[in-house]
Amino acid sequence: MLGSLIVARMSVHPDDREASDRYYTGLRPHLEKVEGFRGVAVYGHVRFPEEHLALYGYTDTQAADRGLEALADYRFHSETVSKASVPNVIRLEVLGRVGQNILAAPKDSFLSMSLRVANPGYSDELAQDLDRIFNEISMIDGFLGAEYGCNDTLPDELVGLAAWRGAESFQASVPEGTIYDVRLYRRL
Repeated sequence: MLGSLIVARMSVHPDDREASDRYYTGLRPHLEKVEGFRGVAVYGHVRFPEEHLALYGYTDTQAADRGLEALADYRFHSETVSKASVPNVIRLEVLGRVGQNILAAPKDSFLSMSLRVANPGYSDELAQDLDRIFNEISMIDGFLGAEYGCNDTLPDELVGLAAWRGAESFQASVPEGTIYDVRLYRRL
């Protein structure tokens, strides 16, 4: 295993955007105390600005558990953000990386996310397919890095995340007739 990523998606009402920004700014010092913490990055959906995605990186699942405990102890968000939805949280076992650390992508970068489900028992083949895809798209100008992994509670569900210098670089990576959903976010 190459580490663990917590992927949290939630809706944040525009009135609460500043409070949400303060939350993540205040949260970082708490997470940096967690042994095995690799970084955090927050993104807003390009088409639906109220949809946010937060990535929390850890060296292993035990560190991710400690990070989730630190998140639970940090109550600022629920006390200041009144109109946010309950986050949809997935813990990924990272199976592969290409390029730079996606958590270290610059502030003006983009992140694409695809969620794919393998037929039962075929997650290894889908992981190999994701590895091939990310190695191929790493040649596109503007590709920064990618990580992919399986949901640790649903191993046939795989998530691919790629960081991009610009939206046009991402668009160049999406083949015509794509049959699965790929979402694009901008780093906040």
